[in-house]
Order: sequence, then C-alpha cells, then structure tokens
Amino acid sequence: MKKIKVGILGATGAAGLEFVRALYEHPWFEIEELYASERSVGKSLEEACSLDVSDMPDNIRRKKIYDISETNPDLNLICSALPSDVARVAEENCAKHTPVISTTSAFRYEEDVPILITEINAEHYKLLQLQ
Repeated sequence: MKKIKVGILGATGAAGLEFVRALYEHPWFEIEELYASERSVGKSLEEACSLDVSDMPDNIRRKKIYDISETNPDLNLICSALPSDVARVAEENCAKHTPVISTTSAFRYEEDVPILITEINAEHYKLLQLQ
C-alpha cells in the first residue's frame, strides 16, 4: 500500500508533536515535511523543539523544518496545529492545493468546513470529496 504523504504545520509545538507521534509509525501515513515559524526554519526538529523528542526515531528528530508559507503542493495531506491567528492565513493557502486537517478554531464556524469527531460523526469525512 502506498503511504499518504503528510506535512505537519506547527510541528515544534505540543499539539504539533502529537501529530508527529501519532503519524511517524502509522501504516497509512508518511511524514514528508515539518513546518514551523521562521525561528525554526532550517533547523532539525530536535534542534528547533524545546520539548522532549528523544522518544522519536532519528529520521524524525533530524527532519528539517520548513517555513509554513512554503508548503509542498505534492503532499497528500496537511495536519495543522498552528495558533488560530497564524492558521487563518496558512491553512487557507495550504487548502488551495492540499486537504488540511486542523486542531485550530480558525475555520470552525465556516459553513463548508466539516467538523469531524470520528467517534461521533465519522461519516463527515465524505464531505472532503465535495470540497
């Protein structure tokens, strides 16, 4: 099975690291790129992150951090853990070329943005096809 190529926005923060931890050994997903603020760009996850990443494999800890304004359009999916004020612009730009899954509230009340809670409304994933 070909894995889904994922980019993670806000990868150096606590919520971003939860995306990393959930996906780095997942059988369906491959973490392709990590994104964060300008102060982290060019550093490895390990260098850029003030939180403990010692539980992650070397290939993940050494992944280079990219600027959130320069996301790769060849990704299959983007997971965002950005602060809402930053997410408003970054997620909108990303969504022009790649589906975005977000933990932020930036677009939560938009009519065409489904809120998916898998334990409650898993069927809402079908709305992604309409978008």
